[in-house]
Amino acid sequence: MKVKRLAAAAVALGLAAAVAASGTAHAATVHGYQNATAYNEAVKLSHLKTAGTCAGYARSKFPDNEPSSVPSGHKLDGKSLSLRYYVIELDSSGAHVPAGKSESYMTGTLHNEYTGKTITLKHGPDTTAIQADHVVALGDAWKVGACHWSSSKRKSFAIDVAELRAVDTHDNEVKSDDDAAQWLPPANRAWYVETQINIKAKYGLGVTAAERSAMTRVLKTGK
Repeated sequence: MKVKRLAAAAVALGLAAAVAASGTAHAATVHGYQNATAYNEAVKLSHLKTAGTCAGYARSKFPDNEPSSVPSGHKLDGKSLSLRYYVIELDSSGAHVPAGKSESYMTGTLHNEYTGKTITLKHGPDTTAIQADHVVALGDAWKVGACHWSSSKRKSFAIDVAELRAVDTHDNEVKSDDDAAQWLPPANRAWYVETQINIKAKYGLGVTAAERSAMTRVLKTGK
């Protein structure tokens, strides 16, 4: 999955380069959007249904969202990782678990997409205070479509590493179950909205009218 995340980033960079080379020497908008990537995401957004909201959300509606270990084959330095530490590894460079130590001793440099800052990992608060956040919050997913899913589909969604990012616990708690109309990260907002749109398109989730408006604004302005 790390390879897939890098590949996706390469595609985004390729699109940006193509736009830059297409004519003008300065950054150009594409149909009123910041670049080709933003425009393409706006097209995907336009196909997402405007959804009403479902009541009755509870975290237990998404069972086993943090299993004791990820599927076999995903190991670091020969050690099986819990889902949280696997996501930390995916979002870090130079991740390493010292010989004879548990995953909580993971070292490396975590790249927090929500703040644009890096965290040097070491045993203690620097790893135990990091959470795997659902880019599309479970409560948000519930209200715009997941309330109609089977329990097995909700489980698959909750453990999909494409929808998980390692962030500081504070960021995760402040965001809670908010959608893009209610909360946006302090950095990388265009990336955040584009990622949410891709996840919602992948799972057939909808957006609220306010969320659609906020996402469109970010795709156009980056703010």
